[in-house]
Amino acid sequence: MKQKGFTLIELMISLAVMGILLMSVVGLAQSYIANARLRTTADELRVGLMTARIEAIKRNTVIAFTPSSTGGWSMEDIYNSTPLPQKSITTTPITVTVLDKNGNSISKVSFTGSGRPGSKIPDTSTVINYPLKLSVKPTVANSDITDLEVRLESGGQIKVCNPNGVGVLKC
Repeated sequence: MKQKGFTLIELMISLAVMGILLMSVVGLAQSYIANARLRTTADELRVGLMTARIEAIKRNTVIAFTPSSTGGWSMEDIYNSTPLPQKSITTTPITVTVLDKNGNSISKVSFTGSGRPGSKIPDTSTVINYPLKLSVKPTVANSDITDLEVRLESGGQIKVCNPNGVGVLKC
C-alpha cells in the first residue's frame, strides 16, 4: 500500500532550502535599503544647494549653505538674520564630507546674488577651489553600497554622481 504525503526528511530539506533563499533575499534587501538612503541623502543635499542658490538670486544677496556631517543642511543670509529653510537628517548612518578641488575641507558654501558660488568660505578668508565634492558615504564601509558625490561646479551647476565611475550616475 502506497502512502501519500511527504517524509520528514523531505520536509526538512525543503525548509533548509527555503531558509537559505530567505537569507539571501534579506541580504539583498538590506543593501538596497542602504543604497536608497545614500541616494536620498545625496539628493537632499543637491536640493539644498539648489534652494540656497535660488534664495540668493531671489533676495539678491549672499546665502551661506552649511551641510551637516549626517546629511542635513542649513542656510543663512550673510547680511540679514532672516530665517531660511533647513533640513535635518539624523536617522541614517551616513557621513558627509565637503572637499574642494585640492582636497581641502570646506565647512560652508556661499552663493552670490547672481547665483554663482562664492569664491571664499563665508566669514573667513579661505579661498574655495571648485569643483566642490560633497561626498556621501555609509558610516560603516560596505562593498555592496555605492558611494555618491554631489558636485558643485564654479558656474553653479549641481549634480549627483558616482565617483567610482560605474552605473548611470558616473562622474
